[in-house]
Amino acid sequence: MRSLNLFGLILIVAFPFFAQAQTVELEVEDESGSVKLKAGTTGVSVKTGDARLEVKDGKISIAIGRRAKKVKLSKSKPITLKCDGNEEKTLRNLYIVDKRGDGLKLEGNCELTLIDSYIEVTGYAIRASGNAEVKLINSTLIGTKGAIFACDNAEIEAIGSVTEGKIVTEDNGEFEDKK
Repeated sequence: MRSLNLFGLILIVAFPFFAQAQTVELEVEDESGSVKLKAGTTGVSVKTGDARLEVKDGKISIAIGRRAKKVKLSKSKPITLKCDGNEEKTLRNLYIVDKRGDGLKLEGNCELTLIDSYIEVTGYAIRASGNAEVKLINSTLIGTKGAIFACDNAEIEAIGSVTEGKIVTEDNGEFEDKK
């Protein structure tokens, strides 16, 4: 009980100094490793293990691995891909955060590979139909309504990806998660 009270006292006394500081750094360690947080007037940086996330000037960059190059993500609006014939597309570093509707819609015979991307929306993160084939690699999909909606023979395969929200498959739609 005393350590909690002492910590509270230190926080009350030290907080005014932190509020005036240009940069605040915090490091927390437990049995799984350490997390370092650095926040200042220029941006925020979080480092854990071999992964680092930075937010600076409204841009997000992610680096994973010791020799990895930084990946810069620019915010994008929701996307609709309509494929008349058999079209193959690869999208990298897609970053969609939207408060209305679906993030990525695919219609028709599209073959899409989505790599190192982040989609967070209020609808479905990905809505695929009409024989569309989607391969998700190292991506994060978050949908309030659902993460995945696959219908009309659409196939979605996730490799090393995170999905938060319902997975809905209708009319021969398929979803396979390969962790």
